[in-house]
Amino acid sequence: MRFNRAVPADPGTPTSFRARSRGRRDRTRVRTFGGSLGLTVLGALLPGSAFLVAGRRILGLALLTTIGMGAMLVVGVLLVERDPAMIAAQLASRPNLLVVLGIVVLIGALAWVAVIITSHLAVRPANAPGWQRAIGVALVVVLSAGVLLPSGIASRYAFATHDLVSDVFAPGQVDASGEEIVVIRENPWKGRPRVNILLLGGDAGDDRTGLRTDTVILASIDTTTGDTVLLSLPRNLMNVPFPADNPLHDVYPDGYDCGNYCLLNAVYLEAFNYADRFPANVEDPGVESVQDSVSEILGLKIDFFVLVDLLGFEQMIDALGGIDIDVGPERVPIGGLNSDGEPRPAYLIKEWIEPGFQHLNGYQTLWFARDRASGEASDYMRMRRQRCVINAIVGQADPTTVIANYLDIVSAAESIITTNIPAQLFPAFLELSELVKSQPIRSLPFTNEVIVPSNPDFDEIRRLVRAALEPPPPAPPTAEPAPSTTTPGESATPSQTPTVDPGTAVETDLVCS
Repeated sequence: MRFNRAVPADPGTPTSFRARSRGRRDRTRVRTFGGSLGLTVLGALLPGSAFLVAGRRILGLALLTTIGMGAMLVVGVLLVERDPAMIAAQLASRPNLLVVLGIVVLIGALAWVAVIITSHLAVRPANAPGWQRAIGVALVVVLSAGVLLPSGIASRYAFATHDLVSDVFAPGQVDASGEEIVVIRENPWKGRPRVNILLLGGDAGDDRTGLRTDTVILASIDTTTGDTVLLSLPRNLMNVPFPADNPLHDVYPDGYDCGNYCLLNAVYLEAFNYADRFPANVEDPGVESVQDSVSEILGLKIDFFVLVDLLGFEQMIDALGGIDIDVGPERVPIGGLNSDGEPRPAYLIKEWIEPGFQHLNGYQTLWFARDRASGEASDYMRMRRQRCVINAIVGQADPTTVIANYLDIVSAAESIITTNIPAQLFPAFLELSELVKSQPIRSLPFTNEVIVPSNPDFDEIRRLVRAALEPPPPAPPTAEPAPSTTTPGESATPSQTPTVDPGTAVETDLVCS
């Protein structure tokens, strides 16, 4: 009988080389279960480190080098721009980059998960029993979820922001008058001491034809200090003028005058009756005409507009988590007018917004801002409440709330906002918003205490606007306060109570308290 004797493999053959390589990997393989779990976590936190321990040095070094270069890039960006909000604004101003970023984040997350899985397989004991393998798989699933969930959210934020910027904001770099905006990083508002933004609240309810801009507020912002003045015009303003280059000027050369229906809030719809007279490049004759008219009334150039659909406004407030506001001394009815616009008797009103300091949801805020159940005089009360709502939103929309409800806010904004603000100005507006929040907002409403809406003096309106935007310097402090004319325990009479000129801009916080 012949026996075949095993012949040692030639050390120089490829087979022997592979065997020695396996041997080295076996020697470096972690033999303890706890050690393998620890290295799996380390490999997830620092991709490539587990491969180094497992003997796969080339792969491990390649991954660590890639991660290191990425970290250096992030650190470099943070050294150039340390404000995360500004980085987000810079990204939002480049919608195409947002798409690339969203895709890269998803691919990077999937690659990271692949590294976690292969790292665990590389360091797991070769003869691990079933229960240890199950625990290892569970750990890999948890670590993978820790990567995929935030990456998925970040990618979704990027795509949602792209859709918002593309659908709502203007793609070019021009203002409301069509002039090109030169965005300079160091001085984005060069040549613009104030930026004027027209805020329009459009109410296209089921009980009315077309859209009426019942809310007309111009926000004039000092680009150096952030000083902001809200100039409110009543919806029932009559005889409003149009500039010579607006087609409605040919129809109404002496102002918008055709009876009790030719009010400021009807200009938007009136423009569409003559839409064929507007140039082809005018996408929205209604907004164009309201802008032109308000510019003539106030004597100010309007840089941008923001049109908000009031019927979707409550979605935005709910997305922000509601607002805290002082309702005032009297409760406000919800649905206080009937279909004919006449006030309903109190006993027929089922819901009320109670007086005092309240937290309002979107539905309540909408009614608080638009109710005028007390008749014509309540139009001016509604103007006051609308300014108070704007003031509350500016003061309470903190970054934490915005981030936590970001997708809901974006969804609401897409459906209710139309604007010509270019996305390229996002960083500039972010910096400007910080200045605005740093000091009180002032407001000047043109109520019936200031003007006669049926026969307004536009020269007087422009004079008041100039005075509001360029207030006189504060008077020097007196050496001693004036003596009080009241005795201790006696309250001041109305004649002794300081009064405020209704034609001057005052802090909105005072108006809303």
